[in-house]
Amino acid sequence: MFPAGVPSILLSQSKSDILSALIGDQPQGEPATKLFREAWSFVVAQYSRCELTKKEDKLIAFNGFAKMVEACTRNEYIAGTWKNTLLYDLGWYRAGTDSEKWAASNTSYRAPSWSWMAVEGEVFLPSASEDVVEHFATILTYPTSQDVGTSAFQARGQIQLQCVPLMLSSIKWIGDTIAEFEVAGIRITDDAVESGSHLDLEGSKEEVTILVQDRGVLMVPLFATRLAVFALMVSEEKGSGSYLRVGAAQIEYGRILNTPQAEIPEGWTTIGSSSPYIDHKTTSRLPKHISKVRKETQRIIRIS
Repeated sequence: MFPAGVPSILLSQSKSDILSALIGDQPQGEPATKLFREAWSFVVAQYSRCELTKKEDKLIAFNGFAKMVEACTRNEYIAGTWKNTLLYDLGWYRAGTDSEKWAASNTSYRAPSWSWMAVEGEVFLPSASEDVVEHFATILTYPTSQDVGTSAFQARGQIQLQCVPLMLSSIKWIGDTIAEFEVAGIRITDDAVESGSHLDLEGSKEEVTILVQDRGVLMVPLFATRLAVFALMVSEEKGSGSYLRVGAAQIEYGRILNTPQAEIPEGWTTIGSSSPYIDHKTTSRLPKHISKVRKETQRIIRIS
């Protein structure tokens, strides 16, 4: 079943360690949520890397592990993620060119578009290492057990979000790579190494270009840490009134200086003599804009 070898997370000792982190004695509240998110993020990243002979086995093989966790916690397992952490996990993204190698359209029948179980390739969840300082969206309705179904082969269900959708205005390419994108009048450099920001859209350059031009793409901000805004990218499904996930984005707007004497990079500014944080002069406008708009008006959208 595993031609590339059994994934380490499925070995008994490793599985025991991970289960301990997921269901062991933990402090209550926010610290517990962070610990759970960190452990689950590791599980998803490791598991999504494994090569299954039959791609349809992904839900089956994962189901047993998730049920063990669900049985020992008060959390509800929903299509590859958890009810208590779903808002954070919606910001998942795929590695490198996996969206071109394995088109989401080929496996979309397996799970809702908002679930990482609907795709192939290595998957990453937003880091839980930094504290969340603001939530920009609220999940109003979750899929019920009846919606999701009991089949190990498929999962279903819609979620309803109260949020502040922002139109993706433009994308600038260098070759086949996104170099810059604009949202809310703010131009953002796409460079996960240099700027810490990246926009991940499903498909090739040609497919993404057609999607943006013909159907339009919305950025749905989910939450922010002191360093970055995490968002879901969606596009309206023709004739249905609901939206489909088409990607994710992370926009870095803050950094921590290693030492008080550290040189401040170009384009960044200090926010106080005693603060270890610096803000990006351009992207730091984004969380402020989202907060302002959120107080004035919000929309409710359904994501399938």
